[in-house]
Amino acid sequence: MENETVINLGCGPDYKEGAVNVDRKDWLKVDKVHDLNTYPYPFKDNTADKIYLLDVLEHLLEPEKAVAEAFRILKPNGILMVRVPYIKSSVAWHSLEHRHRGGFTWHTFDEYDASTKIGKKLADAGYHKERFRIVERHWLRGRYAFWDRRAITWTLQAIK
Repeated sequence: MENETVINLGCGPDYKEGAVNVDRKDWLKVDKVHDLNTYPYPFKDNTADKIYLLDVLEHLLEPEKAVAEAFRILKPNGILMVRVPYIKSSVAWHSLEHRHRGGFTWHTFDEYDASTKIGKKLADAGYHKERFRIVERHWLRGRYAFWDRRAITWTLQAIK
């Protein structure tokens, strides 16, 4: 889409042309250096059409704050693309140096979507001012060397 503002948070080596690529590692090809454990993120409210958080949330100390920041930065109906390792995947917990701090399941983002049973209960109780609609979610499966790589990808739409 022309004139679409796209942000690739925690890009690592996955530099996306046309996006604002953000990572804490200044030796990578990035457009903006920022540690995603530091809040707020250096973007104005309601400025992005799409945000990528691919293989990032599992590394953050408080992933729910990153989701809240993405929601703040997204325009109404903006899209958040998330990919994380499945909790039972061998890559979810495989290395002390490559830290993963939490596990994710098929239902991780249900609580943000008021059309799900838990999401409706939490919304009615006043939890999560950040509301998303789950547009799509699917499994990714593969093998890297001897690792069993299972991940879940979500496409979430910001409801504002």
